[in-house]
Amino acid sequence: MKINDTVKTIIGVASIGIFFVWILSDIITIKSKFDKIEQPNDKLVSIFNDEVDHQIKTLAKDIAKPMIPEGEAHLKDYLKNIKTIETYAKHGVTSTQNRNYLRVKFTFNNNQTIEKNTDRSCSGNSSEPCLLIKVDMQDGKAVKILTNGQEQKNSEHEAQQYIAEVLEKIFIEDLINNNERYYPPIKTEKNFENEWNNTK
Repeated sequence: MKINDTVKTIIGVASIGIFFVWILSDIITIKSKFDKIEQPNDKLVSIFNDEVDHQIKTLAKDIAKPMIPEGEAHLKDYLKNIKTIETYAKHGVTSTQNRNYLRVKFTFNNNQTIEKNTDRSCSGNSSEPCLLIKVDMQDGKAVKILTNGQEQKNSEHEAQQYIAEVLEKIFIEDLINNNERYYPPIKTEKNFENEWNNTK
Protein backbone atom coordinates (compact mmCIF):
# COMPACT_ATOMS: atom_id res chain seq x y z
CA MET A 1 0.00 0.00 0.00
CA LYS A 2 1.31 3.40 -0.93
CA ILE A 3 1.94 5.99 1.78
CA ASN A 4 -0.67 8.30 0.24
CA ASP A 5 -3.28 5.52 0.47
CA THR A 6 -2.38 4.95 4.12
CA VAL A 7 -2.76 8.67 4.90
CA LYS A 8 -6.11 8.75 3.12
CA THR A 9 -7.29 5.74 5.12
CA ILE A 10 -6.23 7.35 8.42
CA ILE A 11 -7.94 10.61 7.50
CA GLY A 12 -11.09 8.72 6.49
CA VAL A 13 -11.24 6.76 9.76
CA ALA A 14 -10.57 9.92 11.77
CA SER A 15 -13.34 11.76 9.92
CA ILE A 16 -15.81 8.97 10.64
CA GLY A 17 -14.77 9.01 14.31
CA ILE A 18 -15.25 12.76 14.57
CA PHE A 19 -18.66 12.46 12.89
CA PHE A 20 -19.85 9.86 15.38
CA VAL A 21 -18.52 11.86 18.32
CA TRP A 22 -20.45 14.88 17.03
CA ILE A 23 -23.64 12.83 16.66
CA LEU A 24 -23.31 11.16 20.06
CA SER A 25 -22.54 14.46 21.81
CA ASP A 26 -26.01 15.65 20.79
CA ILE A 27 -27.62 12.49 22.15
CA ILE A 28 -25.72 11.59 25.30
CA THR A 29 -26.86 13.30 28.49
CA ILE A 30 -24.39 13.79 31.33
CA LYS A 31 -26.16 13.32 34.65
CA SER A 32 -24.94 14.92 37.87
CA LYS A 33 -26.30 15.60 41.35
CA PHE A 34 -27.82 18.82 39.97
CA ASP A 35 -30.07 16.80 37.65
CA LYS A 36 -31.76 15.12 40.62
CA ILE A 37 -35.11 16.75 41.40
CA GLU A 38 -35.77 15.58 44.95
CA GLN A 39 -36.08 18.58 47.28
CA PRO A 40 -39.62 19.77 48.16
CA ASN A 41 -40.29 23.51 48.30
CA ASP A 42 -43.73 24.53 49.59
CA LYS A 43 -43.03 28.23 49.16
CA LEU A 44 -42.42 27.68 45.47
CA VAL A 45 -45.92 26.20 45.20
CA SER A 46 -47.38 29.53 46.29
CA ILE A 47 -45.12 31.48 43.90
CA PHE A 48 -46.08 29.14 41.06
CA ASN A 49 -49.83 29.48 41.64
CA ASP A 50 -49.61 33.26 41.96
CA GLU A 51 -47.81 33.36 38.61
CA VAL A 52 -50.47 31.14 37.03
CA ASP A 53 -53.15 33.64 38.09
CA HIS A 54 -51.04 36.58 36.92
CA GLN A 55 -50.35 35.09 33.50
CA ILE A 56 -53.98 34.16 32.86
CA LYS A 57 -55.19 37.64 33.78
CA THR A 58 -52.46 39.28 31.68
CA LEU A 59 -53.31 37.19 28.62
CA ALA A 60 -57.05 37.72 29.07
CA LYS A 61 -56.68 41.51 29.33
CA ASP A 62 -54.04 41.97 26.63
CA ILE A 63 -55.13 45.09 24.76
CA ALA A 64 -52.84 44.31 21.81
CA LYS A 65 -54.57 40.96 21.24
CA PRO A 66 -57.96 40.91 23.00
CA MET A 67 -59.41 37.55 23.95
CA ILE A 68 -63.00 36.47 23.50
CA PRO A 69 -65.00 36.51 26.79
CA GLU A 70 -64.60 32.74 27.21
CA GLY A 71 -60.83 32.84 26.67
CA GLU A 72 -59.87 33.14 30.33
CA ALA A 73 -62.04 30.18 31.31
CA HIS A 74 -60.55 28.12 28.48
CA LEU A 75 -57.02 28.83 29.74
CA LYS A 76 -58.00 27.58 33.18
CA ASP A 77 -59.59 24.46 31.68
CA TYR A 78 -56.43 23.83 29.65
CA LEU A 79 -54.29 23.85 32.81
CA LYS A 80 -56.73 21.47 34.53
CA ASN A 81 -55.78 18.87 31.91
CA ILE A 82 -52.08 18.99 32.86
CA LYS A 83 -50.83 16.41 35.37
CA THR A 84 -47.13 17.25 35.72
CA ILE A 85 -44.64 19.88 34.58
CA GLU A 86 -40.91 19.17 34.63
CA THR A 87 -37.83 21.05 33.48
CA TYR A 88 -34.50 19.51 32.51
CA ALA A 89 -31.29 20.43 30.73
CA LYS A 90 -31.03 18.89 27.27
CA HIS A 91 -27.54 17.46 27.87
CA GLY A 92 -27.52 17.58 31.67
CA VAL A 93 -27.05 20.55 33.97
CA THR A 94 -23.25 20.36 34.13
CA SER A 95 -22.73 19.69 30.40
CA THR A 96 -20.76 22.22 28.35
CA GLN A 97 -22.31 21.06 25.07
CA ASN A 98 -23.63 23.73 22.71
CA ARG A 99 -27.39 24.25 22.57
CA ASN A 100 -27.81 22.84 26.08
CA TYR A 101 -31.22 24.43 26.46
CA LEU A 102 -33.45 24.26 29.49
CA ARG A 103 -36.45 22.24 28.33
CA VAL A 104 -39.94 21.92 29.74
CA LYS A 105 -41.90 18.70 29.60
CA PHE A 106 -45.58 18.74 30.49
CA THR A 107 -47.75 15.66 30.74
CA PHE A 108 -51.52 15.68 30.43
CA ASN A 109 -54.01 13.57 32.35
CA ASN A 110 -54.28 11.24 29.34
CA ASN A 111 -50.45 10.75 29.56
CA GLN A 112 -49.78 12.69 26.35
CA THR A 113 -46.43 14.48 26.75
CA ILE A 114 -45.14 17.63 25.05
CA GLU A 115 -41.55 18.89 25.31
CA LYS A 116 -40.36 22.37 24.39
CA ASN A 117 -37.13 24.37 24.54
CA THR A 118 -37.19 27.48 26.69
CA ASP A 119 -35.05 30.55 25.96
CA ARG A 120 -32.74 29.63 28.83
CA SER A 121 -29.42 27.88 28.37
CA CYS A 122 -27.88 25.55 30.94
CA SER A 123 -24.09 25.46 30.85
CA GLY A 124 -21.59 23.67 33.01
CA ASN A 125 -19.43 26.78 32.61
CA SER A 126 -21.91 28.91 34.56
CA SER A 127 -21.07 29.94 38.10
CA GLU A 128 -24.33 28.39 39.32
CA PRO A 129 -26.02 25.27 37.87
CA CYS A 130 -29.49 25.97 36.51
CA LEU A 131 -32.65 25.34 38.48
CA LEU A 132 -34.78 22.27 37.70
CA ILE A 133 -38.32 21.73 38.96
CA LYS A 134 -41.03 19.08 38.89
CA VAL A 135 -44.59 20.25 39.51
CA ASP A 136 -47.53 18.02 40.41
CA MET A 137 -50.72 19.67 39.20
CA GLN A 138 -54.30 19.23 40.34
CA ASP A 139 -57.32 21.14 39.05
CA GLY A 140 -55.09 23.69 37.31
CA LYS A 141 -52.94 24.47 40.34
CA ALA A 142 -49.59 23.26 41.68
CA VAL A 143 -49.98 21.01 44.73
CA LYS A 144 -46.37 19.84 45.08
CA ILE A 145 -43.03 21.06 43.72
CA LEU A 146 -39.67 19.31 43.88
CA THR A 147 -36.43 21.02 42.82
CA ASN A 148 -32.72 20.36 42.55
CA GLY A 149 -32.21 22.97 45.29
CA GLN A 150 -30.80 25.71 43.06
CA GLU A 151 -33.67 28.14 43.71
CA GLN A 152 -32.15 28.84 47.12
CA LYS A 153 -29.03 30.28 45.47
CA ASN A 154 -31.09 33.16 44.02
CA SER A 155 -33.94 35.49 44.95
CA GLU A 156 -37.64 34.66 44.95
CA HIS A 157 -38.00 37.16 42.10
CA GLU A 158 -35.63 35.08 39.97
CA ALA A 159 -37.68 31.96 40.75
CA GLN A 160 -40.85 33.82 39.72
CA GLN A 161 -39.24 34.86 36.42
CA TYR A 162 -38.16 31.26 35.81
CA ILE A 163 -41.69 29.99 36.43
CA ALA A 164 -43.09 32.72 34.16
CA GLU A 165 -40.93 31.50 31.26
CA VAL A 166 -42.01 27.91 31.82
CA LEU A 167 -45.70 28.84 31.93
CA GLU A 168 -45.39 30.97 28.80
CA LYS A 169 -44.19 27.94 26.83
CA ILE A 170 -47.09 25.87 28.16
CA PHE A 171 -49.74 28.49 27.41
CA ILE A 172 -48.37 29.29 23.95
CA GLU A 173 -48.77 25.64 22.96
CA ASP A 174 -52.55 25.81 23.30
CA LEU A 175 -52.95 29.44 22.25
CA ILE A 176 -51.42 28.55 18.88
CA ASN A 177 -52.93 25.11 18.37
CA ASN A 178 -56.43 26.07 19.50
CA ASN A 179 -56.50 29.73 18.56
CA GLU A 180 -60.28 29.74 18.07
CA ARG A 181 -60.82 28.96 21.77
CA TYR A 182 -59.19 32.23 22.76
CA TYR A 183 -59.42 34.82 20.01
CA PRO A 184 -61.96 36.12 17.49
CA PRO A 185 -61.78 34.60 13.99
CA ILE A 186 -59.06 36.06 11.81
CA LYS A 187 -60.63 38.45 9.32
CA THR A 188 -60.25 37.68 5.63
CA GLU A 189 -60.36 39.85 2.54
CA LYS A 190 -64.06 39.05 2.26
CA ASN A 191 -64.66 40.41 5.76
CA PHE A 192 -62.98 43.69 4.82
CA GLU A 193 -65.05 43.96 1.63
CA ASN A 194 -68.24 43.49 3.62
CA GLU A 195 -67.19 46.15 6.12
CA TRP A 196 -66.51 48.67 3.34
CA ASN A 197 -69.78 47.85 1.59
CA ASN A 198 -71.81 48.03 4.79
CA THR A 199 -73.26 51.53 4.49
CA LYS A 200 -75.37 53.00 7.23
